[in-house]
Amino acid sequence: MTKDAIQDPARGATLARGQRGRDTRPVEARIAKLEAGVEYLQREVADVKADVRDLRGELRDFRADFNNLRSELHGETKAVRGEMAAGFRAAHDEMQAGLQAVRSEMAAGFQAVRDEMHAGLQAVRGEMTAGFQAIRDEMQAGLQAVRGEMAAGFQAVYGEMRAGLATGRTETQAVRDLTLRLFLITWAGLIAAILGLAGMMGRGFGWL
Repeated sequence: MTKDAIQDPARGATLARGQRGRDTRPVEARIAKLEAGVEYLQREVADVKADVRDLRGELRDFRADFNNLRSELHGETKAVRGEMAAGFRAAHDEMQAGLQAVRSEMAAGFQAVRDEMHAGLQAVRGEMTAGFQAIRDEMQAGLQAVRGEMAAGFQAVYGEMRAGLATGRTETQAVRDLTLRLFLITWAGLIAAILGLAGMMGRGFGWL
């Protein structure tokens, strides 16, 4: 139906009848053509159905493959996770053991150093005690010697005083000489004591 037939139904019917009058093709040919078209469409539909069936089969296979792949991936992931967890646990245990060994070695080393320091301090204390004892003994011996020398000096001065008085010296001169001699002897004894003490301290501390 043309545009004019839509606008004017009566004229459209006239045109349609005129066109049918001019169509001289037989009805059988048109029917055969329609049947051929229908058969072609049926074959196309059958091919489409076959393609759809094939696609459905491939989709089922794809789904099965995807499910299998997902299962395999899940299993591999669990296996990898288990291996990683075991590896981390092993590494943690090794680190703990290493730290414990280092801690034990450090404790043993500190104990050995402390023992050596204690032994060294004990040895130094013993040496210092022995050195001070030796210095004290030497000082006492030096003081005894100085005391003996001073006593001998006083005894000599006393003897000289008596001898001087016996020879007729005046008492004042004798006292003056005695005082001078006592002063000189005392200073000589003190100097000798100081020198002896310095020598003993130098030998005791290793200065000499």
